[in-house]
Amino acid sequence: MTNTYFTGIPCRNGHIAPRYTIGNRCVECKAEKDRRHYDKRADAIKARTAAYYQKNYEAELQARRDYHARMKDDPEYQAKRRAYMQEHRERLLVIQRARSATPEEKARRAAKRKEDAHKYRGYEQKRRARLKNAIPKWYGELDEFVFREAAELCVLRERATDIPWDVDHIIPMLARRASGLHCAMNVQVIPTLLNRRKNNRMLLTEPLEWLAHV
Repeated sequence: MTNTYFTGIPCRNGHIAPRYTIGNRCVECKAEKDRRHYDKRADAIKARTAAYYQKNYEAELQARRDYHARMKDDPEYQAKRRAYMQEHRERLLVIQRARSATPEEKARRAAKRKEDAHKYRGYEQKRRARLKNAIPKWYGELDEFVFREAAELCVLRERATDIPWDVDHIIPMLARRASGLHCAMNVQVIPTLLNRRKNNRMLLTEPLEWLAHV
């Protein structure tokens, strides 16, 4: 960081501002010179900057993600980030919508959804369970692990059998005479066709009972 000092004496351009220790230049004079330099070469500078970020897009994006990950537990950083996003909310929303509408971004999101389809199924099940108050108070790390493994198993079985599989609640959460819980003890992986036939009825409620219907 460049060191400065302050004398209180105006510079030759009338600025009462700090001066750099190297060269004794006024800080305000240096800022005005930089602005004039930028104004003369604005188009070239913007083109050069755009070319750099286009060439190094992924590296720059990853660097920003790493920085935000490092700073996520810093209260001061988070407060500044929230204040900035609140102040520039409308502009950021416009930029986000414009980026989301590009063919490249749509293709990237579609590929990501296809790649992580099993994760999205798990998220959706948990969301529905929360809405239906089906998550018990003792829901914990083991339950999260079992549901993640079940979602991964759906993908592996689909690759092996060429048919889609679902994570199913053994006791449905909306059955007429029962209300199953969203927990590790109430989960099984069955073919999607059987899961749709079962719907919210009390069917296939015994371990491995679904094997007789495949």
